[in-house]
Amino acid sequence: MSEQALYLSEGEIARRVLGKAHAEAWPDIVRVLERDRGFPPINSVIGMRYWPGVVKWFEQYEKVDSLSPGRHSGKELPCQPGRGRRASSAKPTKTAQIVSLGSRAQTSESSDTNQAS
Repeated sequence: MSEQALYLSEGEIARRVLGKAHAEAWPDIVRVLERDRGFPPINSVIGMRYWPGVVKWFEQYEKVDSLSPGRHSGKELPCQPGRGRRASSAKPTKTAQIVSLGSRAQTSESSDTNQAS
């Protein structure tokens, strides 16, 4: 098992979340996320943020749970096989009409029209 810190500094979180090139924007971003979006606070005893909580917060914020294959968010999806709508015992009905677009050769109706002109 690899050793990874559970609590990270704001600088390290900024680099992991935004990348080195954009880390300087983190203080403004995190202020809004904490105030308006319920972002995990800095632990008052340790003085850093709990990294697994930060990751989980972003996964929920970005709705990653609903996009990840094999993960169940607890909500039933309408397209899951065996769930939702039940198969009908009625015979299938024709719901589309096939329309011929014609061929390159003129049809007898169009040639009659052309001859009358």
